[in-house]
Amino acid sequence: PDARSDMRPEYPSIVYTQILKKLYPDVPVILGGIEASMRRLTHYDYWQDRVRPSILVDSRADLLIYGMGEKPLTDICRLMQKGMQKD
Repeated sequence: PDARSDMRPEYPSIVYTQILKKLYPDVPVILGGIEASMRRLTHYDYWQDRVRPSILVDSRADLLIYGMGEKPLTDICRLMQKGMQKD
């Protein structure tokens, strides 16, 4: 709000994905980018000084794309559309 940097939650991908999954449980959520890529596996979190599980576990997202994901995301969307079409 008001472009204030102190209003962003810690672990935004986890917080926002949990909100989305609660509001729209049937809509697939796909994570990608730097935060998801760096936390794709069990990892040591220096902020909390503990080992944390994959971001997929914490966020409850459906899929994670390693890296920025522009190309894989379009492929995934096409495959999802094919899966939803009735033959």
